[in-house]
Amino acid sequence: KSMGAHGIKELKVAFSKPGIGAESSITWGSSIPQIFNSTFTGIINTVESAFYTTGCKCYEEAGQMIADAQTLCIIGIGGSELVAHFCATECMRLGKHISTYTDTFMLEQLALPVASKSDVLVAVSCSGTTHSIVDAARIAKSHGSKIISFTTNGESPLARLSDVVLIAPTYPVFCDDIHSFTRIAQITQANVLYLAAATIMGKTIDGFREQYVNLTNYRKIHEQTSV
Repeated sequence: KSMGAHGIKELKVAFSKPGIGAESSITWGSSIPQIFNSTFTGIINTVESAFYTTGCKCYEEAGQMIADAQTLCIIGIGGSELVAHFCATECMRLGKHISTYTDTFMLEQLALPVASKSDVLVAVSCSGTTHSIVDAARIAKSHGSKIISFTTNGESPLARLSDVVLIAPTYPVFCDDIHSFTRIAQITQANVLYLAAATIMGKTIDGFREQYVNLTNYRKIHEQTSV
């Protein structure tokens, strides 16, 4: 679990992918073609491994939590800020009240006191050990909030506090960077999560489909079959 797998099967699948667990092939001496190939291969492998390590059931459960929530609090600091903002931007289309915190001070001063049973906390931390994120999750949990986490470590403090854990693996990129490709996989996971919530709400809430169209910039697509 600490390596981003739910079991032996998923771990074997992850390590069977080219480059997983290997030293980064991008160095100071790498050519542009080598960087091009290594980057795209790394991203593809990381996203594919995330597909195998986090099953569909997790997204279904997390999507239902978001569909039922009155308020979403989405948090992530440092490099995880990118994923937190993307998740918030997508979920805005659901018509939920959303608060996003990507600064430690604001997180501690504003996010924690407002947690309640009707809230869902979406926490992003690759390591699952970022103190301010774990503290926020712990306080939200004590207030009865549901917690969805994005992390690479299924046995981290954040994962243990979470109701649903969406795991993406680490992947050596360049020098000591092992999370750049992970965050691309997490953005993919956030997209699945948002779409799961949207379709659940579209099937269960009267008038949501029309509301959704009004909240987005997408063209309305008329369904060809009734649901």
